[in-house]
Amino acid sequence: MDVTQTAIRLNSPNPSRLRAFYREVLGLRTAPELGDGMFRLGADSFLDIDAHEGVRGPADEPQRRVIELGVADTAGQRRRIAARGVRFVREDETEAWAGAVCTLVDPDGNYVRLTQW
Repeated sequence: MDVTQTAIRLNSPNPSRLRAFYREVLGLRTAPELGDGMFRLGADSFLDIDAHEGVRGPADEPQRRVIELGVADTAGQRRRIAARGVRFVREDETEAWAGAVCTLVDPDGNYVRLTQW
């Protein structure tokens, strides 16, 4: 299989609130030419936040699906985002492979891991 593009679909009971979080708090770039709720994750990857009739309440197992975003400075991003009142379930730590990681919780209870390679 030759994958040419990646998209993550994140369904929410309140997509407007979740879109605002990813846009205004995390600072992801929107891709309005691709539709409402579309965000660019690098050159050829996207996050699509939408509604789904089967989604209710917060994420039941947030550890199962983790959105991982590569950033240049995890510590700086964590300070910036935490200042906006966002809860982190994992503070800055250096992994055995020498990368830095921290994990935050979005308004729906999903985990978002920031990774600095």
